[in-house]
Amino acid sequence: MAICNHIPDKKLLEVFPELSQTESNVMALYSLGMTPAIIAQSQNKSVSTVNNHLANIKLKLSTNSAFDLRTLFMIRLMMKMIDGIDGNLSEIFSTLNSNQVDVVLMHASGSSEQAISYERHISSDSVSELLDSATTELGLKDTDMIKAYVCMKLTEHMMKVIH
Repeated sequence: MAICNHIPDKKLLEVFPELSQTESNVMALYSLGMTPAIIAQSQNKSVSTVNNHLANIKLKLSTNSAFDLRTLFMIRLMMKMIDGIDGNLSEIFSTLNSNQVDVVLMHASGSSEQAISYERHISSDSVSELLDSATTELGLKDTDMIKAYVCMKLTEHMMKVIH
């Protein structure tokens, strides 16, 4: 388990600024498929402490399930990588206007509509309208599909950049 001690803490904190260093480490390990028991062993913590960290992480990131947590980890990680490689996040979603792209990416990154409203200085109704119009523009059934769509588009872009 030596790899668990070589997590780039500062880089993870850039991707998840709302988490503590320990929470970022636990999230990374959990998102990469480790069980709470293995994380506890590798980090010299109790399983109950790791489970408490996971509960706090889910609260801070407004997620309910392990799947959502892992998806959020991958989305934010890929967004950070793409931004660092070629900065073309908006080009990936070229059918959307810049306001829609911003709101869609914030939503996919785990921000609530209320947090997006506050951050973008727009009304909650405007956030809902932007998400709804982006959902329609992207041909999605509803806004619940945005995270999966963004994850797919980011993965597709990463594959193009790699080749």
